[in-house]
Amino acid sequence: MLLALKTYAASVLKTACEGALTLTEAEIARREGRSYESGNDLLMRILDERRAAQSHKKYHEPIKPRVANLPPLPEGWAWATIEQLLRTDSGLAYGILKPGPEDPHGIPMVRIMDVGEGKMAPTEIMKVAPEVSDQFKRTLLEEGDILLAVMATVGRCVVVPSYLIGANVNRALAVIKPTKFVSSEFLGIALRSPRLQQLFQANKIGSAQPRINLADLRTYSLPLPPRQEQEQIVRIVHKRLSIIDDVEMSARLAKKRAILLRSAILQRIFAGASTTPQGETRSTISTSIAPIARRLGNMTPEELFHAAGFNDTDVDEFFQELKREEASGRIRQLRPDNTAVILIAQAE
Repeated sequence: MLLALKTYAASVLKTACEGALTLTEAEIARREGRSYESGNDLLMRILDERRAAQSHKKYHEPIKPRVANLPPLPEGWAWATIEQLLRTDSGLAYGILKPGPEDPHGIPMVRIMDVGEGKMAPTEIMKVAPEVSDQFKRTLLEEGDILLAVMATVGRCVVVPSYLIGANVNRALAVIKPTKFVSSEFLGIALRSPRLQQLFQANKIGSAQPRINLADLRTYSLPLPPRQEQEQIVRIVHKRLSIIDDVEMSARLAKKRAILLRSAILQRIFAGASTTPQGETRSTISTSIAPIARRLGNMTPEELFHAAGFNDTDVDEFFQELKREEASGRIRQLRPDNTAVILIAQAE
């Protein structure tokens, strides 16, 4: 199930970056008889603002996307390189190289282990001395920044949550500081999409410690829809991925309960202990589990437990019933090793 959920999540991200999740802004504007700012218009505005902001110094023209090598986009969308979407020329950088000893009163430093798939992992953030962090001011985290794993587990990506504003990062993470005219959440979706993830994997360098070169990262192209469309896509993606998160959590809890249940059943069986059932439960279920075992064939105790309709709180009752069936000769145990038990139902 977890693999299926991961596949579905990748499909959601892919569809989002192809403009297939919702009506495009171009379609909506045409129906409403109005104009709109296209992705290309937005890109031109971003670049004009950037030139104006850096007019006091030599301006570096960002590299343009090689559109001929890219798939077609929906009407009103444009391709833009990561470099074109940065706040400034220096809006992409690695983090702290040598953090030194942890400082419990210092500056939080996000590591690759702290970054999950589109969200922060449930880890304890390390802190470094302020003077260490001060040497890497370009990667001090601000609202709207994006963290991207560029070493080891390449491609993990998350938009910086508010509680990490003012923190720093280590060398395995790149901080992307996008322009305020683009949704950071949408860029995060694009960076997590299958096309970009495949690109990251294909362009890794180094064997002992795979990594992405930042000069190469600047040239990667992302789809750029109109701003309103970006916001709509973000809302839909977050809704769908939150459903996946809920299902995944339920699946993990169910698996954990199954493991605990199996452990409890096997512990009782191997211990050979018994307790007296308190009152009658399972009144609506057959009092004998042997017919169920005969019908379904050889099975493990936990398989018979569920097939007979027991609940997680009925381990003692199941054990008592199993002991009765064993004593009557209707069920016997086969133990191939000291960790496994197979129940075999005897023919009447």
